[in-house]
Amino acid sequence: MIATYNVPLQNVDMLRSRVEELNKRVSRARIRGVAPVTMAEGEPFTVEQKITLPSGRPGRRKVTFVPVTVTGEDITEAGWRFVATLHHEGEGTTLVAGVPGEVVPMAYRWANARCDHCNVQRRRNVTYIIRRDMLETEGSEALIQVGRGCLADFLSRPSRDPHQLAKLAELMGWFSTVCDGCEHDDWGRRGEQSWSLEEWLTATSLAMRCHGWTSRGVAKDYPGLTATSDIVFGYLTTDKPEDRRKDEFISKMDAARSEADEERALKVIEWADQTLVVVEGDERHQLSDYEHNLSIVVRLGIVRRKHMGLAASLIRAWQRATGAEMEQRERKEKGPVSQHLAMKIGERSEAEGVTVLKTMEMEDRGFGASLLVKMRTAEGNNLTWFASRSAEWPKDGEVLNIKFTVKKFGEYNGVKETTVQRVKILARVAAATATNHEEN
Repeated sequence: MIATYNVPLQNVDMLRSRVEELNKRVSRARIRGVAPVTMAEGEPFTVEQKITLPSGRPGRRKVTFVPVTVTGEDITEAGWRFVATLHHEGEGTTLVAGVPGEVVPMAYRWANARCDHCNVQRRRNVTYIIRRDMLETEGSEALIQVGRGCLADFLSRPSRDPHQLAKLAELMGWFSTVCDGCEHDDWGRRGEQSWSLEEWLTATSLAMRCHGWTSRGVAKDYPGLTATSDIVFGYLTTDKPEDRRKDEFISKMDAARSEADEERALKVIEWADQTLVVVEGDERHQLSDYEHNLSIVVRLGIVRRKHMGLAASLIRAWQRATGAEMEQRERKEKGPVSQHLAMKIGERSEAEGVTVLKTMEMEDRGFGASLLVKMRTAEGNNLTWFASRSAEWPKDGEVLNIKFTVKKFGEYNGVKETTVQRVKILARVAAATATNHEEN
């Protein structure tokens, strides 16, 4: 197995940690005779990408990529090779997890839980796609879909248990999804409970407004962070009022409820219905496996525990797809375009009526906890402040009078902003409200 991915520079370390996690999971599963997966980095290269600036004008940005080659052992036994694991969700819906380097025909995205070997009709949650190792023919004619019980007929050999190979194939399918995701800039899964997609996305929107977005992958790498999907799960499953008041995540969300979250959820579902859900035989098949899996969740309209992270990420996918258009519209609604403060670096001053747009707690890197605070002055100019641990940490939506020192001038997503330090809150003019909080 050899597969190459162009990975944004900031994602390389995270991908490396995923390779280490894969090797540990293979070791814990006691799968014998499998060489560790390795990762080799090539020479970085920079490309210029076209973007739409918040002003609506076309712009460009430079992104540095690193070619990463992932090498591992082909999953073969007795002349057969694993291609993919299919997770069957019912009603003709299937989640595809292909082995890295293998191409899975799109027809399997709608495959039922059949076994081409025994042809016995039974309930199967998982089936496997395998092919003859010596066949070079591409396409479905070279592939066979089999159930777990029939694997031994194809992979029978004393050296390894066929069910261990099946487990290895499932792990490699998970890793393939990781590798596909790592090529995106913002890359960075608990009797069964389920929620309607609208309910889940409404709560996810509320959680993102109050606490920002944290993927499961990032939360795993930084123990101090909590995944957004876990926050949403707690919000939807915690019933006792006293427990809700004690939980810092839930209590903040309860205080910030807004119909805007329900409207946002409906917008996301409408977008997904038009963009992700396809009809078998239609030519609109240019979806990645991640996008296809999202389309299955949308088609089912139900979110179960094992798909919590996937469903929560639907809003992030919507934001990526529609971000430029939304930013342009929001900037027009918010009035003047942000400018740098008319001050010198190191100069100290005061400002009244400064609105806190967004806060996000940063991981402790040995210097204590800190809080990223995004603010906007009464004149419409953006400020960024990295606040150290303090009882005076501001809250989203608050309006403050502050004293500050200018640290530097810069831009974020093409919008000018001023970074400030040594901030002192002189007065809290207005309490936090949901309407003051920036949507994104």
